[in-house]
Amino acid sequence: MQDTNTRVYPNPAQESLIAFIYHTHRLERIPMSKKTIELAQTRSEPNHYVEGHMRAINRVLQLASNSELIPNSINNVFEFDDHFKWIKQLHSDIMKPIAEFGRMTLDPDYIHHTNVGNYRQIPKSITTETELQITKVDMPDPIIIRKLLTEWAEDLCQFHNKMKRTIDIGRYSGEDVELLLNKAYEANLKISCIKPFTDGSNRLGRLVENLIRLNWGLPWKIIAEDYKEELLKDLRDMQKNY
Repeated sequence: MQDTNTRVYPNPAQESLIAFIYHTHRLERIPMSKKTIELAQTRSEPNHYVEGHMRAINRVLQLASNSELIPNSINNVFEFDDHFKWIKQLHSDIMKPIAEFGRMTLDPDYIHHTNVGNYRQIPKSITTETELQITKVDMPDPIIIRKLLTEWAEDLCQFHNKMKRTIDIGRYSGEDVELLLNKAYEANLKISCIKPFTDGSNRLGRLVENLIRLNWGLPWKIIAEDYKEELLKDLRDMQKNY
């Protein structure tokens, strides 16, 4: 049987990756400039936030070219742990340099090294602010995180399997592109709302969205700081499911 896989995996421009690192940290209210990123890339002035994202982006670029990245199906949490272990790996890439910096400076505000690459074990809540009120929202109970991530993976696999022939051929209609882009964005929002890690889940979600996009032959996405309110609205809408 002839192989019909003609997928092309995009290679993001360096400028796009710098802009992504800049905006993703600005979204998290972490001080960042493009000069900081450039200096960190040349190791002239190391920066733990930039180093973590550079590690994670390199892993994303490696993973994205695997045509079997998203399996046909996931049936239980053990299959999820096996096929989607890269979620923990990406989190470790992002957060390990940050945790090491916190341990070196004895700063308790940084993520603890034992929480890097490990699913959240403690309750977590966030404060959301609208024009009308400030609301405290509890994140999903730690005991169901793996279950929720498995359901997330099952849904992604079902969608991918349904679209697989089109994805492998790599020729999309406008409707196909819209479906694929929306699904990748939804994957980001769901991870951000499940909050699988004590810190860094939102940053992870944006990287996962780009991993899925590249794997499907779509361009790298930058959520600019100017779109923060739109992003927060989408997150609030998604949070209702959790």
